[in-house]
Amino acid sequence: MTLSYVLAVGSPWRLLGGAFAAFPAVMISAIIITGLDEDSAQVGKVARGAVFGMLGGLVCVCATLLCLTSLSSWILSILFGLASWFIASLTIYKIFNKPD
Repeated sequence: MTLSYVLAVGSPWRLLGGAFAAFPAVMISAIIITGLDEDSAQVGKVARGAVFGMLGGLVCVCATLLCLTSLSSWILSILFGLASWFIASLTIYKIFNKPD
């Protein structure tokens, strides 16, 4: 949360801090809700999935920004970002997923 505040205050893009603040809140909510109904193994899977999703989202944002500054095309930038997110998420999952 401190990092999100620093990003919000120090960043030229004010929205950036809010985006980073939302990720931990959603992750904690998902973990709490899962913990109420499931065992700790399932909670661990949800937490890992949330981290993988956050990393994929970060790749998406960086790829979209890079493409937008290079090509100045919103449509291509969004498509490139989504494709980057999909590839990054699958790659992260394959690297860190261990069969039960």
